[in-house]
Amino acid sequence: MSFLSHHWKKFLLYGLIIIVIAIPAYSAFPILDILGINRVNINGPEVPFESAKWKDKSRIESGDSIRYQMMGDLLKRHEFYGMSRDEVVSLLGESDRVDGFGKGSMAYWLASRRSLTGRGSVWMVLTTDQQPKVTGFEVVKD
Repeated sequence: MSFLSHHWKKFLLYGLIIIVIAIPAYSAFPILDILGINRVNINGPEVPFESAKWKDKSRIESGDSIRYQMMGDLLKRHEFYGMSRDEVVSLLGESDRVDGFGKGSMAYWLASRRSLTGRGSVWMVLTTDQQPKVTGFEVVKD
């Protein structure tokens, strides 16, 4: 008698236990968003983009999510692809973070967030080529 044929009931039981535990846990993620456990902290509605407010570092230090609120208007008014690094710095200021997003990346803090794994941040990350011109854009959670 082989090992598998002798222990098939145990494997079946373990498989059912895993399914019973995994499905409710996986389906709970949308519920976590509703309950506010996996959320970005936003303190108000979308607001018009203003370069001076974006560059105000005191807002970042206080945890103000004004940048997140300005994102929609910023993206409607400015095309980042092909922009030079100097143009980006003139518009948004120097990058808030220089490590962790790859060489040539410019990262701007948008808002704080909380999840089951703790607290983190939401970043707007612009990637540049050798020119340096912007070649990529993404919003990243850390």
